[in-house]
Amino acid sequence: MIVIIGAGICGLGIGWQLAKAGRQVAVVERGEAGRATSWAAAGMLAPQVEAEPGEEALLPLLLESRALWSEFAAELAEDGGMAVDYRTEGTLVVALDRDDQARLDFLATYYREQRLEVEVLTGREILRREPYLSRRVVGGLFSPLDHQVDNRKVVEAMKRAFLAQGGILRESCPVLRLDVAA
Repeated sequence: MIVIIGAGICGLGIGWQLAKAGRQVAVVERGEAGRATSWAAAGMLAPQVEAEPGEEALLPLLLESRALWSEFAAELAEDGGMAVDYRTEGTLVVALDRDDQARLDFLATYYREQRLEVEVLTGREILRREPYLSRRVVGGLFSPLDHQVDNRKVVEAMKRAFLAQGGILRESCPVLRLDVAA
């Protein structure tokens, strides 16, 4: 039996895939499955606009991971019995003042150096795309290849998929110690 500690997106996702592969798996969670960090996450699948200088070695993995999401979301929806609201219309990052804009200008140059597709937009262009944003918007970036997902639906679908594959979920079960025997 494989035991995974933590029933967030990572724990449930690994458990689901292991159970799907025919392994006996239990996921143990101190609280309620998926209700900690995974519940509070924003659901951004945005490695381009979240890339920072110094992370160049990690960037290919992040981009490849994002590229796998379309297929992954479909598999999860099928196995979990519910859609996870995977959306592909891109990601918008806004600047509300000159300091924000200076930071985005710096990042836009960095993204171009990394050959990442981003579009620099004026405040007017931003408001044309998203008219309900603050009128204080001075500019921003648009990344057409960055996506998002409803992280709470992802957690619920993973829980359902894991259980449907025969996984065992133990909630309200804190792990106080591990005894490892060879």
